[in-house]
Amino acid sequence: MDGEGKTLIYCGKKYFFISHSPTLTLNKTHKIIINKTKPIPKSNALTLTLHPIFMQHTNTSNNTYNIPIKYRKMENLHIVFWLLKDISWCMVWRPLGIAMILPTLAIASVISYRTRHIKSELMHNLAMLAWITANSYWMLSEFLQFDHKILWASIQYKHIALIPFGCGILILAYYYFYWKPKHPVEIETL
Repeated sequence: MDGEGKTLIYCGKKYFFISHSPTLTLNKTHKIIINKTKPIPKSNALTLTLHPIFMQHTNTSNNTYNIPIKYRKMENLHIVFWLLKDISWCMVWRPLGIAMILPTLAIASVISYRTRHIKSELMHNLAMLAWITANSYWMLSEFLQFDHKILWASIQYKHIALIPFGCGILILAYYYFYWKPKHPVEIETL
């Protein structure tokens, strides 16, 4: 196999295989320059020396989706905030429930932004963001006791939550019924 027994280097959406341990240079345009003999002046580029402990021997013939640890930590923290918000809603702990809305929405937004390059992830994360928005509004309407008030005809204020819920459904419908069939070779993570 092409990459077997070689070191995999990732830089700027591209993977490079090398079979030796050179000095690598990352220039200002984020391109890797391999320099075995003479160093590049520090004013032009940042020089990195790879040590065997940091090298990753890998085969990329299978399409795998790896989440960087800092992203995974943020996703895990997001789950904690989301659970605290929903437990607070269930237990009618108004201050904690309301306080958890902002960090839950903020982290969901950051996760969506970070996955913007992978359409499958982006669409599902945007749908999740719509869900959390609807969920948060519904919780607020109950906490502030305007959920059963009539907005118009038989529509109550809590029914406004159907707008972000519907947006989430539309995002997923767009992905599954329009975008995905037109891009069958794109990486799908879900």
